[in-house]
Amino acid sequence: MEGTRAVDILEKPGIGKQPSDLLNLVFHYFSEPQDFLSILKKTPTSDQQYEIALSNLMKQRHVDVLKYPGRWQKLKYAHHVLDMMQMLLDTKDSNHRARTAYISPHAVLEGNVFVDEDAHIDAYAVIKGPAYIGKGTKIGNHVLVRQSSIEAGSIVGFGSEVARSYIGPNCMLHHNFVGDSVLESDINPSWGTTFANWRLDNDNVKLKHLDEEIDSGKKKLGAIVAKGAFLGVNCSVMPGTTIGRDAKIFPNKVVKGTIGEGEVIK
Repeated sequence: MEGTRAVDILEKPGIGKQPSDLLNLVFHYFSEPQDFLSILKKTPTSDQQYEIALSNLMKQRHVDVLKYPGRWQKLKYAHHVLDMMQMLLDTKDSNHRARTAYISPHAVLEGNVFVDEDAHIDAYAVIKGPAYIGKGTKIGNHVLVRQSSIEAGSIVGFGSEVARSYIGPNCMLHHNFVGDSVLESDINPSWGTTFANWRLDNDNVKLKHLDEEIDSGKKKLGAIVAKGAFLGVNCSVMPGTTIGRDAKIFPNKVVKGTIGEGEVIK
């Protein structure tokens, strides 16, 4: 930076090598876009083609930076969904109860809880906010939901606990514990399946993305489960596990590492 003018931009400079205290949130306005497009076409194709072209434009034109002082959250890897969820829960209209929702007089809702249309919350369920209970969801008897988002059409059945997790649309939980996990949609963790969220050595939970090992920076992180996965009864899913789309896992398995798309674990 030189005053308010940007003179260079670096992609992934590495810790301690950042050229300034600013992060690019990728909202770029070009008053004369043809200038930039011309430079972009002349820039060799690479993963950093756009950033290199933008740096070259900065050397030729005055590029202003507008500082955004508000809250933001990156969403690059699947576990960032949990951080994004918490940000949205913190900003969602608090203590909303949709007119068409049913909430048993024996249920307990604490803090900021948004209950959407046609949701059904049975007796002795406890919802601790901030939390979102989506359209047409069913929360069974003696369920505990803490700081989580339960999306449209999902069922959290009797005796389940969901803690700081994102439960996508049309998932069906049956007497499960889901801790600090992301369940995309249409997922069935059968009765007794548990998503563990804390390593025995108390180290940060790590995940695999392709051939890359990612340090989540989180002491507590459960599993990332893609659409349509089905887990049999009494499975134990270890911290940092990723389960691919439409994977099937037979009962009583200890699940860890990376389970691929459509993979069957017997």
